[in-house]
Amino acid sequence: MGSYRPLHDGWTVAPADASLSPVPAAVPGCVHTDLLAAGRIPDPYLDDNEDALRWIGHTDWVYETTFAWSPSTRHASTSSARAWTR
Repeated sequence: MGSYRPLHDGWTVAPADASLSPVPAAVPGCVHTDLLAAGRIPDPYLDDNEDALRWIGHTDWVYETTFAWSPSTRHASTSSARAWTR
């Protein structure tokens, strides 16, 4: 049987093209909120900031985290793995 590993802490988010360095991220969360908390963007609800920040919605974003993992005996030869979430 599998084990439970909470994955809500320790995340970062950055553009897929690496045009900005990663910032701490909340998961679940929102790119706008993460960028605002990191001081990278102004408040999107003030003035015409929503229009100025339209690029965020046109950018592909990558969320990343790390966690401890031990291979099961059945897959003992596995030295690395990727986990994808939705």
